[in-house]
Amino acid sequence: MQNQISIFFIMNTFSSINPFNQALIYTEKSWEKEQIQQFLKQAPAAFKNWKNIAIQQRIEFLKSVQFKLQANQEEIAQWITLEMGKTITESQAEIQKCIGLFDYYFEIAETVLMTKELPQKNFKKAWVRHEALGCILGIMPWNFPLWQVFRFAIPALLAGNTILLKHAPNVSKCNRLIESLFSEIPHTIYTACFAEVEDIELIIQDSIIGGVSLTGSEKAGSAVASLAGKHIKKTLLELGGNDAFVLLPNTKNWKEAIEKAVFSRLLTAGQTCISTKRLLIPTTQETLVLEYLKELLSKISYQNPLEKSCSMGVLARKDLQENLLNQLNRLVGLGADIVFQQGKTEGNYFPPTLVKIDAKINQQFDEELFGPVLLFCTYEDKKEAIELVNDSSFGLGCAIWSSNEAAAISFSEKIEAGSIAINTIVQSNAYLPFGGIKKSGYGRELGEEALLEFVNKKVVYVGG
Repeated sequence: MQNQISIFFIMNTFSSINPFNQALIYTEKSWEKEQIQQFLKQAPAAFKNWKNIAIQQRIEFLKSVQFKLQANQEEIAQWITLEMGKTITESQAEIQKCIGLFDYYFEIAETVLMTKELPQKNFKKAWVRHEALGCILGIMPWNFPLWQVFRFAIPALLAGNTILLKHAPNVSKCNRLIESLFSEIPHTIYTACFAEVEDIELIIQDSIIGGVSLTGSEKAGSAVASLAGKHIKKTLLELGGNDAFVLLPNTKNWKEAIEKAVFSRLLTAGQTCISTKRLLIPTTQETLVLEYLKELLSKISYQNPLEKSCSMGVLARKDLQENLLNQLNRLVGLGADIVFQQGKTEGNYFPPTLVKIDAKINQQFDEELFGPVLLFCTYEDKKEAIELVNDSSFGLGCAIWSSNEAAAISFSEKIEAGSIAINTIVQSNAYLPFGGIKKSGYGRELGEEALLEFVNKKVVYVGG
């Protein structure tokens, strides 16, 4: 199958390989430069048409997209699982989350985007208008093939922008399916892009591209931000994470906390930027917590992700499994201890693995583990716990659990992260702005802020 994948790459074809059985399930020919130029030639007229439509009409058009998503959710959920390997239950939940996101933005978009008067003393009157920037290039990952797209695209579209969406090659069918949801809208507002990486600058430099939103790796974010900066285009980056989950001392519901930590770590087979990567527990509770972790992880079973009874899916690609194994070996080389592993690697399956580290390893190994490997570390006091959490170049999220809510809030104020979850897990939610700091990126998706990320806040004032 490796030879087959290489052949398709040479032929400039994006291929979807079912990560469960390694079968080739979909191919999409990559764009030639002529296709890119054709799109860029037609994009200005599409943008002009869309931005001049009243927002109430944009909402009505996008309601048709939501309706088609709901009507075709069974087929789309199947393709999510087939292309990237998460369980069918997780795929179905992802679609339901997207449907709810539409409702949220339909409710708030008009109010957030309306022209607003500005209080001032030096002019007769002043106001700010929110005007779309153009066609926004979205570069999205495979782990949440729909959620990542819609959480970026819907607020940008409601603001009057159009979308060119370059998805991860291994979920090309999902990209086509999303594009088909927009087929009845009388304007080309969403286009599935199949350009090669080396052609991205050709797209970004064009005057119709008003900005770039990327969710992906630190390496990809750095490369795209450099290109966008060269051509003075706005960017939003949502990159990796090394999120900590802190169990504060004397937490009464510690078992519930550990259950949530395991759920977070194993969601999408651990291929989630905001999942629990590092579990920090008081030294005095190590024995109890460790035994409960082993008990929970031992219940995970491996089977076809399309089966409803499947408790955890597979890694999306073979190279991801190999990279995770290399990271695990390097951790052991640094002195980490594998204290539990449920089963063995098989196909693209990677068994849930529990690894004990110390403060020194926590500092030396500053990488994102994109798979079901949970690191845990003990701490003596809150000061040490804060240092362990912040001793990372990432700053996406952090979960804090405590029976003392005030203590948890106080602890959160010292944590360097874009999102803090208290007595719950870090998650992306339509209602709340989402993003990170440090090498986890910048800008905010979701919440009201997402509607204003890709707009010109034009200020107008009248003298006299």
